[in-house]
Amino acid sequence: VGASGAIFGLLGGSLAAVIQNWPLYNRPWLALCQLACSAAFSLVLGTMPMVDNIAHFFGFSIGFLAGLGLLTLPIDSRRRSCSRGTLQVLGMIAAYLAFIAGLMALYGGWDAYALCPECGKISCIPFPWGCDTDEPKACWWDCSLCSHTPLSAQIHWVGTTHNGTVTIRCPVLSGSEADFRNYSIWPLDVTSLDSSSLVGLCKHHCPDMTAHRSGRSSTPNPFEDTSMITTTGNLLGPA
Repeated sequence: VGASGAIFGLLGGSLAAVIQNWPLYNRPWLALCQLACSAAFSLVLGTMPMVDNIAHFFGFSIGFLAGLGLLTLPIDSRRRSCSRGTLQVLGMIAAYLAFIAGLMALYGGWDAYALCPECGKISCIPFPWGCDTDEPKACWWDCSLCSHTPLSAQIHWVGTTHNGTVTIRCPVLSGSEADFRNYSIWPLDVTSLDSSSLVGLCKHHCPDMTAHRSGRSSTPNPFEDTSMITTTGNLLGPA
């Protein structure tokens, strides 16, 4: 946990201060463009994997809304004062509601991914935009949990390794917490299964990884061969 969310809050508050105190700046458009470009560039960089861009976006939004309500200086203009007063009230109400929503998402049991399934794209987007994540080396980075979460799997087969069953511990995001669900794949040729194959199986066969999905628990087959191979953290080796 770092201070980046608070830093984005300061950036949003600075942008709101320019808007609320427009006549007090010598070149307000320049200040507005500088802050807006800086915020946009930083938020785009946050779409890389392993970066909590949702915290950046939420911090920027809260800072901007709170700044509209708090960061105002006296201006000798009745018309301007009226518009600023309206922005102050709306900004403070919106900031309060957003803060309560954040608390409910963290501690109140709200599943943010269920309420807003597309919000996960704020945190990570495959680049170049529009690339095919199923094609090897088509994207500079991959946003799938399968690519960035240590995976484990149990492999069974009946008779030969060409008639195998793989049970993967699929990563699942539930609210603000990560969990795992067992999911079985059968029949499957497990003769040459390696760590990269395991990631591919996770991407194609695991349930929706950003929603409440129970997955399917594996049921041992009494007729399966007793030999077993286990993969943990993308490493393959005998049990």
